[in-house]
Amino acid sequence: MFDLTAGYLLLQIVLAFFLCFFGYRHIRTLLSIYAFLAGFFGAYFLLLPLPLSVLLLNILCILAGLLCSGLTYALYRLAMFAAGAGLGLAVGLILCHSFGIPPFGTVGLVLLGALALAAGALSIGYKRILLVLSTACCGALLLSLHGGYFIGYFSKIGFTVFTLHQPLRHTLSGLSDFFAGAFPYLLDASLLLSLAGVLLQFHKSGRKK
Repeated sequence: MFDLTAGYLLLQIVLAFFLCFFGYRHIRTLLSIYAFLAGFFGAYFLLLPLPLSVLLLNILCILAGLLCSGLTYALYRLAMFAAGAGLGLAVGLILCHSFGIPPFGTVGLVLLGALALAAGALSIGYKRILLVLSTACCGALLLSLHGGYFIGYFSKIGFTVFTLHQPLRHTLSGLSDFFAGAFPYLLDASLLLSLAGVLLQFHKSGRKK
């Protein structure tokens, strides 16, 4: 029987690979795919408690995914802002870990938000540089995260699945603990993949608009 979890992780690994190494050239398509997944699963978790049939639930989730994907494709400049913001978040997580700041505490969230807004704004004016950096770094982080989960690394550090049925503060606390344990692996793997992605994209994709 096909393992849906393994299939989903493989899909995320493939998408993260393309985002890391070919993100600048295919940014519009990749952002649309990620937007579809966000819309689909966002609608799924919101609608799951309602008394809906499986067929209707899937139809509504697909429609939500298509709507998010279409809006992302149409609102390209906003999508570029989001891509730049992702780079800001990645830098913020590194700074939080380096200075011992809880990333999901008050100070950490303010820092992450400020860096995300700044990098998102810069991505509009410095499109090529910021998008190459943001797609390479975000793709590297996602590739390390899903790859580590796929090979079973996170089970060694006590990885737990978070749900929307628990208080937000518990989820944020759990995420902080998770990143604290996973960060050394994520940082090492992400830095290597980011460097390779930046070099490849500037060499190939970065030369073409």
